[in-house]
Formats: sequence, structure tokens, C-alpha cells
Amino acid sequence: MSSFSQTYGGSIRVRVGGICIENNRLLLVRLQNFGQLGYFWLPPGGGVQLGETLEAALQREFAEETGLQVTVERFLCANQVVVPPLHAIEFFFVVRILAGELRVGSDPELPPQQQMIDCVRWLTWEEIQQLPAGACHNLFQHSQNLTELLQLQGIYQLL
Repeated sequence: MSSFSQTYGGSIRVRVGGICIENNRLLLVRLQNFGQLGYFWLPPGGGVQLGETLEAALQREFAEETGLQVTVERFLCANQVVVPPLHAIEFFFVVRILAGELRVGSDPELPPQQQMIDCVRWLTWEEIQQLPAGACHNLFQHSQNLTELLQLQGIYQLL
């Protein structure tokens, strides 16, 4: 079992993710040693802590992973991931950058030698679509472009 599965598996995890688009590019983080291909792209975000609002969790996670401070503009959609031992309910929000300098951040829940974020980058929709199957979040399968991504609503799932 991977360290990711050991840390986050075996219980239902509530996560938040930020959809941040600037200059027709979407900000994504890449996790190493994760997924079928050994890497995985997804919007910045992470787990909600006890007593924390979804918006506050997203602002904290975004800063930890990217070095950027954001404002949460609106709720977008939800996603359910059930791939045992992982089970997550994810809430995605549209965010806007307020301040900060883009950098590769870290996950304080993991020890330094087991950090998974190895890249933070702005990608065009075309670059996202060129990634191999299984290399990015299933949320991107539900739209044909960034405009449609911003119009998602409802609950999506990866089972």
C-alpha cells in the first residue's frame, strides 16, 4: 500500500479543490508516485480539517500547495471518488488569485521524504487533453473546454 493510501485511505475524506483560470490556462498540481502512470494532475486543494469551512480549507490548501493566496468566488460542483481504499467527497470552487508567487508547495500531512507534489503549472485545455488517460482528474472528462469547465454543476463520480 502506498504512503498516500496509508495516510488517506480507509475513511471518507472531505476535500476541496480550486479551479483557477488565467489567460486561458488552468492551474494544476502534479502528484508523483500516484495513479496508474506514476503521476497525476489535479486542481490545487486538499482535505478539510475539523471545524474548518470549505472556503477556509481551500484558501489554506491553495497557499500550501502553490504559494498563492486566493479568494473563493463561487461553488462549482462536487465529485465523489470511490477507489478502495480511497473514498473522497470533493467540492470544487472557482477561485481568483489575490497575491503570492507561484511555487511548488508541500503537504504538511506527509513527511518531507514522502512529499508528492513535484510540479505546479499553468496548462492550456489542449495540453490537458493531450495527457494520457488516467493522468488527470476525472472532472476534466465532463467538458470540452475551459468555458464548459466553469459551467459544470451537480455531482460527478469516479467509481
